[in-house]
Amino acid sequence: MSATPIPRSMALAFFGEFDVSIIDELPVGRKPIITKVISEKEYIKLKPRMLDHINKGQKVFVVTPLIEESEKMEEVKSAMTEFENMKELFPEIKSKIGLLHGKMRPQDKEAMMQDFKT
Repeated sequence: MSATPIPRSMALAFFGEFDVSIIDELPVGRKPIITKVISEKEYIKLKPRMLDHINKGQKVFVVTPLIEESEKMEEVKSAMTEFENMKELFPEIKSKIGLLHGKMRPQDKEAMMQDFKT
């Protein structure tokens, strides 16, 4: 997709799924992207800021290391659970909340990415 350190890449690196390469220069004119790992308490406090970004036409990613919940890692968030949590946390925009994960059919993943772009 891109050499930009996207949230999924950061999560994979954080959980030891692959090695990290450092690109220390942005392409000319590229605005910096802010990616953070936050605690549960910080996450809940972000609701107003996330809504502000969304209302300005910007995008928000929430990345989890798992697709479905795991009995072995109960404290780790899953995409499926977080998708439902986001719809509860943001009822005013739940129709704009999407889910994307690696087990989806390629055409569904592509459709979700196109929706995110627009």
